[in-house]
Amino acid sequence: MLRNPLLAALALSLSGLFAACRDASTDTAPDSRSRESLVSLSASDREIVRGDNAFGYGLFSKLAAGDPGGNIIVSPLSVSLALTMAYNGARGETEKAMARVLGYGERPRGEVNALYARLIPALVGADAGVTLSLANSIWYRPDLDPKPEFLDLNRDTFGAETSPLDFGAPNAVPTLNAWVSEKTRGLIPEIAEAPLSGDLVMMLLNALYFKGDWSRPFDPKATYKGEFHLADGGTKTCDMMTANASFSVFHDSAADGLVLPYGDSLYSMVLMQPKPGTGMSLLIEALQAGALEGWLQKAGPGRGPIHVPKFKLEYGKQLKETLIALGMGNAFASGADLTGIQENLMISEVIHKTAIQVDEKGTEAAAVTRVDVVLVSLPADLIRFDRPFVFALREKNSGAILFLGRIMDPTL
Repeated sequence: MLRNPLLAALALSLSGLFAACRDASTDTAPDSRSRESLVSLSASDREIVRGDNAFGYGLFSKLAAGDPGGNIIVSPLSVSLALTMAYNGARGETEKAMARVLGYGERPRGEVNALYARLIPALVGADAGVTLSLANSIWYRPDLDPKPEFLDLNRDTFGAETSPLDFGAPNAVPTLNAWVSEKTRGLIPEIAEAPLSGDLVMMLLNALYFKGDWSRPFDPKATYKGEFHLADGGTKTCDMMTANASFSVFHDSAADGLVLPYGDSLYSMVLMQPKPGTGMSLLIEALQAGALEGWLQKAGPGRGPIHVPKFKLEYGKQLKETLIALGMGNAFASGADLTGIQENLMISEVIHKTAIQVDEKGTEAAAVTRVDVVLVSLPADLIRFDRPFVFALREKNSGAILFLGRIMDPTL
């Protein structure tokens, strides 16, 4: 029986689409395609992907630690894509901090962008039995005038739509939400609420949509009301799906796992639960240490029955504090260097929303990541003499006033 915090780890596995493509060979479902993944990566590319996955695990771990009893679902890929578009405008220490947190290290920016330019279309077209769409957009205040090379790079790499938008206009929020709703097939209907901040000069958006049917669907007639054991020792009754067939499974000191493939098996959901008595924290630590790849390599066939709960989950989180805790604080500070976009800019917030539904037929999931960019607030003037004033020129020790005057118009 799965424990409640598993839903969080399960969601992370679904969102880690990089790993799903690479590790599809562990699935045991029939496959009409070659077992060679359609996503062909060089050794250098794989290092970037591993770093990106490490960022996802770190993000997930921080969120899980902050809400130990709650359900969590994040899309590391969505967050990475949105932040990497912003990273393309970062320079100096801001660039280094973002690269370090996102897992890019000291690799040239061009190498990172080249990977994404190849990877995005490959992921979208990898499995004919799965629907995956990745959409990106950059909206900016008409008077911002971002550097053309910044917009061109993100258009070429991420297929980003770029458009001026008056964030104070009545149509701004409906425009942004309509884009998000369309790209997520209505699973996430909105990402913005009016009024938007008056300081907002740019918004970068990523929308990810996934829909896949199980390679072996569950029989709805076999679904039953079963007990779900909570971490606090209580139980809840839920709809439990069951099947009796051959599946790919793995066992380790930290976890027991099951691989459920979609479509032609190039995508899969990896379910992981802690070993009895070990707790969720050990499992999450193992994931952060890169254990998933090793577990999937050792996975082998196992015969059912299996029992998996149906569930539907929506999640939303402001990620600013989490990203600062991971080491990206420079990008959110007044000293941020986003001069690749324009002078005097900083990231003010990163907002992430996700939704997922898992049932007998398969999985439908979506994610949206929003990155807000604002003008850096200049230090407030101590005092500004921009209206009539009086002045006195005096000697300090004696207090004698040498000149006393009034300025009504300094141009006279």
